[in-house]
Amino acid sequence: MYVSSGWIFLTSFIVTYNFSSMQKSHDEDWIGIRLLRWYCSPYMVLPAAPHTGDENRTLEKIDLIIFEKPTATIVKQNVENRKETIKD
Repeated sequence: MYVSSGWIFLTSFIVTYNFSSMQKSHDEDWIGIRLLRWYCSPYMVLPAAPHTGDENRTLEKIDLIIFEKPTATIVKQNVENRKETIKD
């Protein structure tokens, strides 16, 4: 635990110490990549997230919903549901 805590502290310090200089050097170059990431991120994550319903469900029931089907099936269902929602 001591080694893990030390490693996390060290890497956090390195990132924090160098962040402002990294940000200044990449501001102009990375604007397009930031916009692309902002636009694409919901489309990468949301299709793989299954709909768990609006009911009061326990975490165990949600766990069963998530892992009862393969991810490819969930993505296919979510894409179809979004197409229907867009048509409405």
